[in-house]
Amino acid sequence: MKRFNPVLVAWWEKVRDRGSLWDEGVLKMALKDAGVEYYLLHSHLSALRGVVDILEVISGYWDGEIGWESWTAPSPAAVC
Repeated sequence: MKRFNPVLVAWWEKVRDRGSLWDEGVLKMALKDAGVEYYLLHSHLSALRGVVDILEVISGYWDGEIGWESWTAPSPAAVC
């Protein structure tokens, strides 16, 4: 868990930032009569972006080897 903790922290930061994008983008731009189709579409897009986010975070901490020993600090390319 000690090795994986930085991954979880980095992922949580992306989740938190994504939540503010939801508030600013989806909720504020919704029409008053927006139906389930509007929210479902944006929910699906958000979920897919979440998959990309976690894969980006993991790729920054994983050096390509199988096993917990391969988890390291973020690679320079992942720190943006």
